[in-house]
Amino acid sequence: MKPRVYLHEFNVPGEGNIYLPLASGLIRAYVESIPEIVVAYEFAPFIFRKAPIEKILTQYEEPAVALFSVAAWNEQFCLALSREIKARWPECMIVFGGPQVPSGSRVQEYRAASPWVDYLVHGEGEKPVAELLLNRLEQVHEHDKNQIDINSIPSPYLAGLYDYLFDDNAEGVIYQAILETNRGCPYSCSFCGWNRGIGKSNVREFPLERVEAELEWMAEHRIEYVFCADANFGLFQRDVEIAKIISRIKGRCGYPEEMRACYAKAAGKRVVEI
Repeated sequence: MKPRVYLHEFNVPGEGNIYLPLASGLIRAYVESIPEIVVAYEFAPFIFRKAPIEKILTQYEEPAVALFSVAAWNEQFCLALSREIKARWPECMIVFGGPQVPSGSRVQEYRAASPWVDYLVHGEGEKPVAELLLNRLEQVHEHDKNQIDINSIPSPYLAGLYDYLFDDNAEGVIYQAILETNRGCPYSCSFCGWNRGIGKSNVREFPLERVEAELEWMAEHRIEYVFCADANFGLFQRDVEIAKIISRIKGRCGYPEEMRACYAKAAGKRVVEI
């Protein structure tokens, strides 16, 4: 049996609704674009619905790698679950990434408090996870600190990675979606560690055709609520066109019913137009 990879992303649930795991989907879509990884590993269904730890543990079958997207609202749960995984399967590689993973002087303290976590990933996860999986196969790759070309990341929506959830939705769960049209933030606000002020020119955009295709997928799957993960929706003129695309799809299909965005702080007229 191929070594099995498990991706965990426990987002905040609502009353009968839950977000599709976009961070996990992007990572899986990217690493599955690498032939050596596809040949060597098997990817288990996403684990993103919170449940008692004992119940979640029944979903594992000899896990080789367990990846966790860690945020403020799920950190303690991820620590407890990953500790149990390590206790039952000591050879399983535990990897933490996400906004709650500490940096700088706090790293050593964090590692000392949670020694069962093998690796901490800082920033974007796609390339580091690919490197860890390849290095585990002893196909050693040097760590590449350059930003990923986001055009090299397939869309998990369009790749069909979530389709099985809709094919077998006997419980009638209402899925919500996260839309990422660009990545990065040009500002350096003291309360936020998003990108430490990388400059507007370094905000990377996904192709407009991909954004429209993902919105069509969401409408086709009757996604009622979409959250736009851009740091500053309205920063670029093309965001007006994206708003028009959403409006056209909504008018034709009735979905999405609602959309929320984090709007740009220095593009007032454009935001009003959107």
